[in-house]
Amino acid sequence: MLAWVVASTALVASAALVGSNFAERAANAANAATAATAATNPLRKASVKLHRTIPKEPGGFTQGLEVRRGVLYESVGLYGSSEIRSVELKTGRVLTRKPLGRKVFAEGMTIVPGKSAAADRIIQLTWKEQTAIVRDLATLDEIGRFPYTQEGWGVCYSATRKVLIHSDGSSILILRDPKTFRERGRLQVRMPDGSRPTELNELECHRDAIYVNVWRQSNILELDAATGIVRRTIDLSSLVPDTLASPDDVLNGIAALGNGRFLVTGKRWPSYFEVSFHDVAE
Repeated sequence: MLAWVVASTALVASAALVGSNFAERAANAANAATAATAATNPLRKASVKLHRTIPKEPGGFTQGLEVRRGVLYESVGLYGSSEIRSVELKTGRVLTRKPLGRKVFAEGMTIVPGKSAAADRIIQLTWKEQTAIVRDLATLDEIGRFPYTQEGWGVCYSATRKVLIHSDGSSILILRDPKTFRERGRLQVRMPDGSRPTELNELECHRDAIYVNVWRQSNILELDAATGIVRRTIDLSSLVPDTLASPDDVLNGIAALGNGRFLVTGKRWPSYFEVSFHDVAE
C-alpha cells in the first residue's frame, strides 16, 4: 500500500511538472508570437483631419453612433435621460426620440441589416440592466429584447464576420449571434507589446477593423478584427472642447461614413465632427 501511495504521489508530481512545463511552453510561445507581431507590425500613430462640424443637441451623454442612409442614430445614456434618437446628419436636428425610462441606463448601439431596408434593426445595450433592446430602424420602436450576463458598454455589427461584437469594460470583446445574442466566441485585445488595454467602450466595425473608444481617453484604438491586435492609436485630443462640464464628458462615439471618413463626438459635447485619420511619422 505504501509503495502504491509513493508511486501515485510521484505520478501526480510528474503530471504536475508536465502540466507546468506545458503551460510555460505555451506562455513562451505566446510571448514569442507577440514579439514577432510587434516586430513585423509595429504600432502606428495617427492624427485627425477635420472636414466638417455639425451642431449637436446639448446635454446628450453619447454612448453610441451609427449612420445609415444619411441619417444619424444615437444612443444617449444616464439614468433618467437615456434615449435612442435619429438625427438629420446635415443639420444635427433631432428627428425622432424614444426615452427608455428612469431606471434604464442606455449604452452602445448598432444596426443589423436585414434582407431589405424594412428589416433593418437596431440593437441597443443597457449598462447594468443586462438587457439588449431590439428596435425597428424606421420607427425606433422596441420590438424585442435579449438578456445577457455582462455589463453593456459598446456594440458593433461586423458585416464581414456576420457577428455582433460587444464590449463590457474589460480587455475582451464578446462575439454574439445577431439573431439570438448568444455568445459565439471571445476576442482578446492586445497591444503589439502584449499588454491588454482595459475599459474598452464604444465600438465601430468597419471592414477588417474595429475602432474602439477607451473610457476617459482621447485616443481611438484601431484593431485587427481577426486577431484583436491594435494596429493604430488615433489621437483626437485636438477635438476635445476647451471646457467640459464633468470629467465624464469624454470622447465617445464613432460612426463610419465611407470614403475614409468617420463621424466622432463625445459625451455632452456641442458638436459632431466629420474627420479622417492619417498616420504620422515618428
